[in-house]
Amino acid sequence: MQLFDTNILIYYLKGNEEIVPFVEEQNNAGISVITKIELLGRKNLTPAEIKNLSEFIDTFFIINLDNSISEKAALLRRNGIKIGDAIIAATAWHYNATLVTHDQEFKNIKEITVIDPL
Repeated sequence: MQLFDTNILIYYLKGNEEIVPFVEEQNNAGISVITKIELLGRKNLTPAEIKNLSEFIDTFFIINLDNSISEKAALLRRNGIKIGDAIIAATAWHYNATLVTHDQEFKNIKEITVIDPL
């Protein structure tokens, strides 16, 4: 399973030529609930943009927080990872998913596999 980080989906939504085909060819890709919050929580979104984003987000398997992910995120947080990134990394770790991201910080987390399609 692949777990998409927020930045990959932002590149996709902006039409990045390298990311669009990569995202579109994935089956059963997931996102953390944190990614959903980060996408829908951006400033100045119109109601139409929120509706379109919600429909796009619903094409992914959305993974909510549970106790195991929370505990893994807390461990990562104690090691200096920002809370949002810690939750996303812990989600990938819990599900043994490959994290797809352009954020180089994730490459330092030994518990997860990271790929950067850019």
